[in-house]
Amino acid sequence: MALGALTKLAKIVPELFGLFAEGVTNGAALLVRGVLAVDTIADLQSVPRRSDLRVTVKGYTATNRYGGGEFYWNAASLATHNGGTVIAVTGVATGRWLRSGSDSAIMVDWFGAEPGNVTSQRTAIEAADAVALATGAILCFRGHVPYYADELFIKSRVVLGNHTVLMKSATTNQGFFNWGNKPTGIVDGFVDGFNIDANGKDNVVNFRVYGNHTRSRVRNLILKDCDFYAFAIGGLTGQGDKDDVIDGLDLDGIYIASERGNVSLGTTYSFGLEIFPGVIAKNFRMRNINTYGKILNKVHSVDGLDIDHVNFKASASFNPLSSGYCEINNCKNVVIGPNAVFDSGNNGTYYALLIGGTRVVGGQDVTNFTMSGKIIGQLAIEKVVDVQMTSEFKCSHQTQIYNVCGRIGFNGGRLLSLNTPSGGTGSIEKIELTGVTMDGPVRFEFDTIPIAELIVTGGTFTLTSSQIRLNAVTYALFNGSTILLRGTSPLTYALSAKNTNVTLQGVMMDGGGTWNRSIYAIDATGSIRMIKCVLDRMVSSTILASGSSPLVLSLDNAVNGVAV
Repeated sequence: MALGALTKLAKIVPELFGLFAEGVTNGAALLVRGVLAVDTIADLQSVPRRSDLRVTVKGYTATNRYGGGEFYWNAASLATHNGGTVIAVTGVATGRWLRSGSDSAIMVDWFGAEPGNVTSQRTAIEAADAVALATGAILCFRGHVPYYADELFIKSRVVLGNHTVLMKSATTNQGFFNWGNKPTGIVDGFVDGFNIDANGKDNVVNFRVYGNHTRSRVRNLILKDCDFYAFAIGGLTGQGDKDDVIDGLDLDGIYIASERGNVSLGTTYSFGLEIFPGVIAKNFRMRNINTYGKILNKVHSVDGLDIDHVNFKASASFNPLSSGYCEINNCKNVVIGPNAVFDSGNNGTYYALLIGGTRVVGGQDVTNFTMSGKIIGQLAIEKVVDVQMTSEFKCSHQTQIYNVCGRIGFNGGRLLSLNTPSGGTGSIEKIELTGVTMDGPVRFEFDTIPIAELIVTGGTFTLTSSQIRLNAVTYALFNGSTILLRGTSPLTYALSAKNTNVTLQGVMMDGGGTWNRSIYAIDATGSIRMIKCVLDRMVSSTILASGSSPLVLSLDNAVNGVAV
């Protein structure tokens, strides 16, 4: 039956359809008993107001075909009109059109947010967020479609997308997607399923967590084309924002990619993860995070940091100012798991990872730091109290230690080289190497920064035309270590020390048939002790190189099978 015929029949026998005849044709089409269809939200103003009537709205406006849904009339409602779930009729004080199915979830489309519209949809999205916040509902975005906005301040506890694209529509001075509720804070918050794109705009923070958060979780974000910060934690302006307390933040499934620099900062790179200095940050967990491009990642001043299954990789060489492509600064109680990879992209100039306590003025030193991850490139350690590398730790290039440091331990694992840099300052309390494997073009050199104590237990060190240099070490002990001397043009000695008290006990050196002598020592105040050491396949049958100070103690040693 045609729609016109149905309408005429309704006027003749209205009780057949459960409707009053008047108003049925005012922009409404009759579908079935008790159900009308209208084109827009505005059309609700003119349809019959009955509690047993349901009205299906096709779209938010005549040009925005999203945001429709089913409404029913509540004659007693005094709820505030919000343009999405509550629609007041002009001139009617009591009674509202209420959207069905809006108790537990709020769609941004319901408030006029139109996917694909390149003008900013901020007003509609934030209106939806205000209702979700007030009702405790989940804030939802339509999946697999783009929404444009200049910036968003989202306060809802739970925010869900489904491969939803958020595109920056204009340059602003704030973050793009800002998630927080000041001063109330967010407890057990959850954000999931967004692709946030800076869209070529400048000074963009793609996603920012701000305000107080307790046990908040962020899942499945793709952050693209950032030129400033891709993922930032903490305030952007003022000390009040920087005093936010973020406790128990859990990040899982985040991908950051950018090759852009920042024009206003004058950098050729952008920032990926940025944990702002001064934020009170505790108990962070990071899993399945990958960054790629000209990106500097920085984590500052977190007490309780658990990182694993991450890959931070530079796509090309750039100068990151601090010389590290990833920085973990002023943090304590840190565990870096064995599946964490820090990759400088075959760039040997800058550090793949910098662990330091100098970046935040007045911040805490690096304490109780355990590292099991993999470094592809160089590692730098500065101003730390206690850092330990586990047996799963690997570093493909040199590891440098500088500035004032406490105890640094390498417990197994694999190193290419270990040294203090030329021009370094400060002092180091203690370095311990236990069961370490070191090979390749090794630099095992401590010539510049004073080191109070070096303890080497076990381990195998392959020196290819290089030396162990201990000229800045006060006391060194090698116990049960194996030193393999290789190279067709070897140096004349394997270990040099100056003003150092060195003890070698149970050490085996293999000269490979080309190395001359093992020890060269010029000591004004130091001493050399060798106990039960075996030197094999050495060119010379003596222990000391020409010009060395004499051994203070030599007991049960052998060179080329001959006791000396």
